[in-house]
Amino acid sequence: MLYKGVISSYMKARIRRIQNILENPIETQYQTLTRLLRKAKNTIYGEQHDFKNINNYAEFTQKVPLVHYEDIFPYINQALKGKKDVFWPGKVQWFSKSSGTT
Repeated sequence: MLYKGVISSYMKARIRRIQNILENPIETQYQTLTRLLRKAKNTIYGEQHDFKNINNYAEFTQKVPLVHYEDIFPYINQALKGKKDVFWPGKVQWFSKSSGTT
């Protein structure tokens, strides 16, 4: 019985979070951007683009340039060679390259 109560409580809370996301998609996107920037602020890429001082989307678009794969390959190559904290905290364990068509 306790198990059912815990699952039920968890599911109700999860449904409320999902409903909030559906009702506030723009705010959710801003919160996600902020959370990701804070997490990556001490990486090589984050320090070079001043993630710690980006507080909104407008600042993000000013400080972080649009790039092509070839532009960021030097960073990717560092991560491929085992360097930690390039784009994301820690060492990347798995790599994949998308064709960009899906």
